[in-house]
Amino acid sequence: MFARRRALAIGFGAAIAPAILSTARAQTTGGVLVFGASGSSGSEFIKHLPATTPVTAFVRPTSNRDRLSGREVTFVTGDVLNVADVAKAFDGRSFNTVFVALQSRRGEPNPYVGAARNITTYAKANGVTQIIWIGQVGSSATTVNQADYPDINFKLFGETLEFMSAAERIIVESGMPYTIIRVGAIIVERGKPPQPETGQGRLVDDVKQMGAIAYGDLGRLAAACAGNKACINKTFHALDDTLSAQYKHWRCRRFATPETIDAC
Repeated sequence: MFARRRALAIGFGAAIAPAILSTARAQTTGGVLVFGASGSSGSEFIKHLPATTPVTAFVRPTSNRDRLSGREVTFVTGDVLNVADVAKAFDGRSFNTVFVALQSRRGEPNPYVGAARNITTYAKANGVTQIIWIGQVGSSATTVNQADYPDINFKLFGETLEFMSAAERIIVESGMPYTIIRVGAIIVERGKPPQPETGQGRLVDDVKQMGAIAYGDLGRLAAACAGNKACINKTFHALDDTLSAQYKHWRCRRFATPETIDAC
C-alpha cells in the first residue's frame, strides 16, 4: 500500500524522480532568488542546484554567510517585511524560481504573511514562473483538521500555524505557479550537528503524513522541483522513513513531562 502513494525521490516513484532531477540539472538560465538563503534550508537548496544556475541570495545585513562559502552567489541585503527591500531584490534581475524558507524569531514580527504578500507581488510583476515555499505540517491554505495531526501541539504552535496558513493562502490565491513543501520535523539535538543527508528523503502528496527529514534531503528535493512541471501547483510533505526511530525519540522528548522524560 505504501509504495502505491505518489512520491518524488531517488529510488522511489521511479517514473517521476528521474524527470525531476534531469529538469533541475537543465535549469541554467533565468536564475533563482532565495529568501532565507543563509539558513540551513536555504543553503542546502542552493548547494543542490546545478552549478550553472545563477543564484541571488536575499539575506539580512547581519546574517552569517558561512554556509554559502564555496558557491558563487550574488547577495542582496534587506528585510523581507520591507517592501522596498524586496523590490530591490528583483530590480534589474530576471528569475525563473523564487525559493522561500523563513523562520520566526522571538521578539520580532511574525514574517510569514508579510513575506508572502511582498514576494508574490514582485515575483508576479517580474515574470517569475515558480515560487517554492517551505512550510510546516499543520498549516494549510484550506481548513486544517487538527485530528489529522496528533503529533502537533496546536495549543502551543497554533498561532504560528495560523500565520503560515494565511501565507499559503496568499501564495495560492496570487495566481503564481507554486510548490509548497511542508516539513514535519527536522531532527536537531542540542550541542550536536544536524542530521546528515541520507539520500532517502521523499516528497509525498498525502498531506496527512508527517515525519522527520534532514536539511540536506529537504534541499535536494526542493532543488529537484525547481523549474519542474511535475511540482507546479502542488503541495507536498517531506519525510524520510529511515529517520523513524529518531523521529519517535524526538516526538517523545517534545511532549515529555518530568515524570515521563526518562522513558525517552
